Amino acid sequence: METQINHSNGSGNWIAFLFGAMFNILANFNLWHVIDYAAQAITGGLVCLLFKILGDFLSPLLKSWWKQFIAWLKAEDSDRN
Repeated sequence: METQINHSNGSGNWIAFLFGAMFNILANFNLWHVIDYAAQAITGGLVCLLFKILGDFLSPLLKSWWKQFIAWLKAEDSDRN
């Protein structure tokens, strides 16, 4: 008769799971997919950065043009009256 209680609840299986998951990923690993993904991520990041810089540059310019246009409209309206 065994008097000692086994407190193991399967917590030692994480190593087997980790190695199994790692070898499963490495078995399906394709370097060209990683390179393609990295190229797409870099290209997308550069496009977003370009739009951000362009927006930061054009926003004050467009605001000043808009203020000048509103002032021109008000001047035209006061000339008519």
